[in-house]
Amino acid sequence: MRGLKIGLKMNIELPVEPPGKWVSTAFGATSRGRCRKTNEDSFLCHSEQGIWLVADGVGGNAGGKIASQLVCDELPALLLSGTTLRGAIAQIHARVKLAAQLNGGQLGMATTVVIARQHEDVMELCWVGDSRAYVYNEHSLKRLTRDHSLVQRLQDMGLGSLSETCAAVVKNVLTKCVGSLNIDILNAESVSIRLAASEKLLLCSDGLTNELKDSEIWHIISQAVNTETAIEQLLSAANQRGGKDNITAILIDAPRVC
Repeated sequence: MRGLKIGLKMNIELPVEPPGKWVSTAFGATSRGRCRKTNEDSFLCHSEQGIWLVADGVGGNAGGKIASQLVCDELPALLLSGTTLRGAIAQIHARVKLAAQLNGGQLGMATTVVIARQHEDVMELCWVGDSRAYVYNEHSLKRLTRDHSLVQRLQDMGLGSLSETCAAVVKNVLTKCVGSLNIDILNAESVSIRLAASEKLLLCSDGLTNELKDSEIWHIISQAVNTETAIEQLLSAANQRGGKDNITAILIDAPRVC
C-alpha cells in the first residue's frame, strides 16, 4: 500500500470541546494520482468549527489549484461571520472570477466544491460541480448530491446510454462551477440531514468516483477498522484502478455530544 500513496497528503481532526457540545471527528486525504503531474484538488477539515470541504480545481496548469485553494482559504471566514453556505459560495465565485483577471491568476480557472457545515446534530451540505457527498451506513452508500455536469444533464433527458466516444467527450464538462465566466450569480444546491450514530458522511472529488463504483466504496469503508484506514484504502484502491485524476476524500463521523 505504501507505494501507492502517490503525492499523498492527509489531515485528521480530533477536536477537544467543552461538555455538552455537539462535535464530529473526521479524516481527509488527497493524492495526485498516477497520471497527473500536479494536484489541483484542495480540501479542508475544520472539525472544531464544524466545516469540511473538498474542491476540485479546473482550468489546467496552476489555475485549478489557485481556484480550489482560494475556496479553502476564504470560505470558512465567510461562514464564521454568519454568511450562509449558498451565500458564501456565491461570494467566493465572484472572488475566483476576479482573481483570474489579476496577477497570479489564470483566465478561466475554476473549481468544484462540496462543503459540509455542522449545526449541532444537523449537517448542512452545499455543492457546485461534480464533487460529491454520500451517507454511509452498514447497509448502503447513499448519494446526496446531484452532479452539475453535461453527463448528468443528458441522463436527466433520458440519454444515459452514450456511445464510448461521446461519453469520453462530455465526461468532464461541467454545467456549473465556482469561477465560471458564463455565470454571473452562482446558485449552489443544498440539503440538510441528520446522521444516525453509526453513519458517516463522505465528501470526495470525482477522482475517487470515476475509479470506484459506489458499491466498492461502501465495501472498503465497511471493512476498514477506522475512519483513517478507510480513507487510506479508498485512495489506494483508486490509484490501483488507474489513478487517472487527482483523488480527494473526507470521511466524517456522525455528530455526538461530548
